[in-house]
Amino acid sequence: MQISVADSAGAVARQLTSTGRRGLNRVVIPFAVGGGRGRGGNGGAPATNAGTTIVPGRYTVTLEAAGQRLTRPAVVRERLR
Repeated sequence: MQISVADSAGAVARQLTSTGRRGLNRVVIPFAVGGGRGRGGNGGAPATNAGTTIVPGRYTVTLEAAGQRLTRPAVVRERLR
């Protein structure tokens, strides 16, 4: 199973790969590289597939699994504090 997040120019900003399991699965896509105090459990170090920081804008999310491909638009909005 593979999940890709591409920006409006088509450049892949995030790509996650998993063996996948049947049923409902949850995936957390990191939007920022390093830092922060989230629940990433990586001590603030960037993930190995971190790519660039995802900024507010329009993206395309693609899921590929079991020989099928599903693509949907997504919008990342600025977080209000």
